[in-house]
Amino acid sequence: LATVDAALAELVDLKFFCGFSFAEIAAMRSTSERTVRRVWSKARLYLHDSIQDAFVERLVERVRQLRIGDPLDPDTEMGCLVSPEQHGRVMAYVASGKEEGAHLVTGGGPPDGEAFTRGCFLAPTVFTGVTDGMRIAREEIFGPVLSVLRWSDRDEVIRRANGLQF
Repeated sequence: LATVDAALAELVDLKFFCGFSFAEIAAMRSTSERTVRRVWSKARLYLHDSIQDAFVERLVERVRQLRIGDPLDPDTEMGCLVSPEQHGRVMAYVASGKEEGAHLVTGGGPPDGEAFTRGCFLAPTVFTGVTDGMRIAREEIFGPVLSVLRWSDRDEVIRRANGLQF
């Protein structure tokens, strides 16, 4: 219980708290932490059929508003990837998601703007239509890429999530 209270207190303190549900805030937090402070912590998000479309719509609205830039600037919400090699690895995952049939909802390349033509920037990337067998669902990406997987049966989603390596 103390861990849940601490997590809630941390989430409530976020600048993102603007009418989003706890789950939305948690998903946004996991896809928008500054790269220099933390390794990306979430690559998959299982959403029930009844909420997926509305949830993804709100999530995409928010990630498109993130302030991307110099990770040392306190106003930056998301910085660049750590190296050109890591940028290349993450871009290979983005390409894999597209090739395997996932729907790229937002991101997938550098953010718009002259400042992002150099460096290892990648806009927050969200895929829907992801299935368990896709590489972007099976492997850790370590970049701002979120794979959204749909579910309808509780036992089935637990089995699916437990069947993955990470």
